[in-house]
Amino acid sequence: MSEIKVNKVSPSTGTNLTLGDSGDTVIIPAGATINNQGTATGFPQTVLTFPTVTLMVVTGGSATTVSPNTSTACTITGTNFVSGATVNLINTTGAIVTPEATGFTNSTTLTAKVNLPEGAYFVRVENPNGFSGRSSATLLTSSGTPTWTTSAGSLGTFAGGTTGNITTIVATSSDASPALTMTEVSGTGLTGSGNANCQLTVSTTGVTTTGTIASSGGLGGSASSTQTYSFTIRATDGTPQSTDRTFTITTSYGATGSTQFN
Repeated sequence: MSEIKVNKVSPSTGTNLTLGDSGDTVIIPAGATINNQGTATGFPQTVLTFPTVTLMVVTGGSATTVSPNTSTACTITGTNFVSGATVNLINTTGAIVTPEATGFTNSTTLTAKVNLPEGAYFVRVENPNGFSGRSSATLLTSSGTPTWTTSAGSLGTFAGGTTGNITTIVATSSDASPALTMTEVSGTGLTGSGNANCQLTVSTTGVTTTGTIASSGGLGGSASSTQTYSFTIRATDGTPQSTDRTFTITTSYGATGSTQFN
């Protein structure tokens, strides 16, 4: 038996295409689909319907980041889902993770309980008929929150009016890029002349970020008596997830030198 495999057979303009001769049998193998989108007779018109995946969030909210290696219930949004659909999450490294459980809600909503190593994931849905669709971008990220290395509470007692670098605070992130950032939470007492009169600058090496607390105008500003300044710093990674920590700096006056406790 001869065999010819081509992607398309087209008749000459204005002619007809004939498959076989009178009395021949044209066999369409089991499982094949005839997609009749024209006016051919004798064949059912078939439209190939593929699922699409547009969104995956933590169930009950809008978060698209989950904690690593932790079972988390998520909701998948898209179109053309069918009962019995399966879900795979594909890491940007190519690794494939199957959810612990998958559920069908309706043609636009699936549920999945995931437990993912760190990374960013595409989402692929396959219907029971074998038709599948994958998100065009990563929809879910598994990432740990930033971790503070410096303990909360007192950073030490320093002479009022001190200029230059005063002390440092340190946090780490499992994501080296983009780098962790540190910002003072609005309304707390680090920056400004009525507060500790300090500035915060940030530098990152690898996954470790250091915040340097310094004062260009003198620690404590115009204060002339001992003060304790409380302030909250927010460490934020690129996912973005954040962790707050509250510290204090105490000033002293009329004494030489300073003490620091880390």
